[in-house]
Formats: sequence, structure tokens, C-alpha cells
Amino acid sequence: MTADPPGRNAAAASGVAEEPRRAAARPTHMRPRFVVLLVLLTIGLVPATSATTVPPAQASCAGPVLDLGRPARLPRTGEVTVTGRFFVDGCNDVGVCHGVLGCQSCDYGPPVKPLTDLTIQLHQRGRTWDLATADATGGSGRVSWTFRLPPAARRGAATLTVDGAYADATPVRIG
Repeated sequence: MTADPPGRNAAAASGVAEEPRRAAARPTHMRPRFVVLLVLLTIGLVPATSATTVPPAQASCAGPVLDLGRPARLPRTGEVTVTGRFFVDGCNDVGVCHGVLGCQSCDYGPPVKPLTDLTIQLHQRGRTWDLATADATGGSGRVSWTFRLPPAARRGAATLTVDGAYADATPVRIG
């Protein structure tokens, strides 16, 4: 037989009902975490809601690109047309806005200018050929070159570049 805890038989003997005891509460760390989260959110929101001038964001305008299929292939003979876009001077994809949301004015700076005198070049086996020169047009800087490959160009790997613009070299296959 097990012994009853002290006082239990005394309460039962006297006819007085004893209330059940609650187990001791385990300490939790929820309240401090909630307070820290609330403080961090408040600190983050105060500058966003109190400013009337929105500073310019960091941006990276799209660089010039040649629109060639994948894989990029150029026919060995006949006329070839290559198009490109984003051949512009300037970048106006970010600006500074003033006022309250919905009633604000934004300044994106001067408009971009299409580049001119863009020469497309073919590079292969240590040689470079100027193929055609054209001017870009419009705000998106679209450009189109039409040319024939030089007779000395061989089948196989080559690259196209555009002199007059900061465009990456584009790998192509002549075939």
C-alpha cells in the first residue's frame, strides 16, 4: 500500500473538499521574443511612413544585347540580318519621387539617347571584320544590321561584338 501525501487524509476525514492543485507553470520565452519582434518591426516601419521624399534606388539598366536564336547560327552565304536592343546612352529606370503615394511626382532624369555609328564586328581565329554600321532608334535602342559574311570567314565558332557600345561578345556558329 502507498502512503497518501500529508494532509490528504486529514482533509478527507474532516469532510472538507480540497481543490485540485495546478502544476507549476513552465517558464516560456514567448513574451520577450514577441517584444523584440515588435520593436524591430516598429523601427523598420517608422522611416518608411514618415518620409515624404523617396531616395533613388540602386539600379542596373539592361546592357546592349544582340537578339540571336539559341544556338546562335549565321549562314555561311547570303545576306544576314542581326538585330539588337538597349543600345542607348543613359539609364532612367529609377527616379526620385516626392509627395504622398497616389499624389506624387517623379523625376527619372534625362531621357535615354539611342547610340549612333554602331559597327557590328565578326571575330574568328585572330581576325576581325567590320560587317555593317547602323544607328539605334527609339527609347529601347533597337538596331538592325544587314550584311554578308566575308569570304575569309570559316565554318565553326566565332563571336560578334558591337564597336561603339559596351555589349558583351556574343558567341555564334558559322555554318
